[in-house]
Amino acid sequence: MFRKKNFHCVVLHKMLITNLKRFFSKIYLKTLNFLKFFLIYNIITEINASGMNFVISRDSHMNIIKKSSSCYGFDFFVRIILHFFIISHGIVVCVVFYLFNKQFKR
Repeated sequence: MFRKKNFHCVVLHKMLITNLKRFFSKIYLKTLNFLKFFLIYNIITEINASGMNFVISRDSHMNIIKKSSSCYGFDFFVRIILHFFIISHGIVVCVVFYLFNKQFKR
């Protein structure tokens, strides 16, 4: 009787672990796909923006004037901080998933 009850606990424990691993692997893959998409999108955006570093405005006679803008404005630093947080979040998710798998492989 005791052995049979213990066997059921072991089976339930293994089922719980496999379901948790499956759940975390889905989150891990979705996060990696999001990071890939976001980084590729930002690289394309940065390449497009690097060629257009001027501001178009009009003077008092409504003539179009191109003024060069600085590349190191507030927007530049916000993008750097945003990239840092997103990349660090991706690294943390990868490390947590690796440690989770390592813990339950024993």
